[in-house]
Amino acid sequence: MGEKVYTVDFWKTDIHGEEVGIRQKEVLMSKSRQFTRDMDLYGSVKLGSEKVGYVGYRSGVWDSGEVGLEEKRLVVKFFSKSFSWIGSIEELVSRSVARSIGIGAPMPAFAAVLAEDRIIHYLEKIYRGPVRTDTYVLSSVDDEGGFLHIVKLVGKRVSLGADFDVFYGVEEKKIGKVDSKLLNVGGKVEVKLSEEVESKTLANLLVMFAAMLRFQEEVESKVEKLIEATKKEGRPIKVQSEEVGLLINPRILKSAVF
Repeated sequence: MGEKVYTVDFWKTDIHGEEVGIRQKEVLMSKSRQFTRDMDLYGSVKLGSEKVGYVGYRSGVWDSGEVGLEEKRLVVKFFSKSFSWIGSIEELVSRSVARSIGIGAPMPAFAAVLAEDRIIHYLEKIYRGPVRTDTYVLSSVDDEGGFLHIVKLVGKRVSLGADFDVFYGVEEKKIGKVDSKLLNVGGKVEVKLSEEVESKTLANLLVMFAAMLRFQEEVESKVEKLIEATKKEGRPIKVQSEEVGLLINPRILKSAVF
């Protein structure tokens, strides 16, 4: 049986024709409101041999030296080759910290949103025991039928990078894999899906997961440092307003009278 292969190819440097110069940044910002001034492109995305888009991250809320530990959160965005916005995956610092404290190990959590739907998709690292490999669960409820969709990404035991087998549903049917390639310049991650997988939503979510892996170790290290720092200071962690926006009770908004 054949497979579809998406490749997220990370660039070796930040200097690329798509983003060089102040004027070019302005052009990209004009193409999509999601391309913010602090957006830095760091890779391209291909489906087979065809380029289909780019990935970038918000350096203004991530890079050290610009923000403190409390303000630092990963926001990765996926754009088409014409720079229309496809989707974003954002670190939920509040949930990451809560889960990490509960488990006693870094357990980052993310919210993913796509231009094509109204649903928030959740990606969370889960704990499967001290000798198990890294495992993530991607879950959402579809907007039309209300059905639950669950994808489990199980890390491989023997691997040179962040490699995962991808399983779908309660029956845990294997539908693909995510393979990191660490030996090429810059690095890349391949998302391989069975031809029978027709969901563009799932493909886009897995591409964003692959793009996030570029920062996986940094995210986990940051969560640990944030917990230790606030323990020493004896104060609560302040959640940033953009993250709070993802947590607002939708029932209040629907029932509010203005």
